[in-house]
Amino acid sequence: MVFHLLHKFIVIFSLILIGGCQSTKQIIESKSHSTKNNIFVEINQENKIEPGFTMLNINLSFKTPEGRETANLSKSDYSVVLNIDGQSVIWPLQGIASNETNSGTENGKAVKYNLSKNILLKNGRHKFFVALPEIDYQKEFDMDLTDPHGHGQTLNLVPQYNHKQCKRDVTYLAGIRDFDVYLDEKVIFKKNHIHYQRPGRHSPC
Repeated sequence: MVFHLLHKFIVIFSLILIGGCQSTKQIIESKSHSTKNNIFVEINQENKIEPGFTMLNINLSFKTPEGRETANLSKSDYSVVLNIDGQSVIWPLQGIASNETNSGTENGKAVKYNLSKNILLKNGRHKFFVALPEIDYQKEFDMDLTDPHGHGQTLNLVPQYNHKQCKRDVTYLAGIRDFDVYLDEKVIFKKNHIHYQRPGRHSPC
């Protein structure tokens, strides 16, 4: 009896460990498949919004130096995985040439990727999963949607980039660190600012 209970405990504990050790790729792959199909639908802005529903405009953009010399702008190099409450969609991103000179984090010549989609879903609390499979990035968050006037709501995902190696500069050249998430003017998630630290004695810098 004791042996049987011990064996059962080991099996359950092993399953918990295996489930908790999924890689980012495995999680994104799992979330890329729908387990439901009645959560949201893609629409355009001309659609009439029925009471009890929200039209959510989703905006995401980022800049990358990858392939900037020979970028094939007719080819989609990145995609966005969106999963809401179990329903999933994959949107390919189209790159456009970008040469910004605003002295900000995206200053410079490279390729920029933009996403703007409208979906319709019921008012209430929803669980969102957003991923960029090509860079093993994922984020999960919950949001309460309500649109009593039928004007729609806007979800913005704003990139935060890393520090350039051995520099104070935060730039797209150092890659994506995370995305801040805003619903209209409300902050859903905002990553703390990286404080630059002076390199130590043994630093390669």
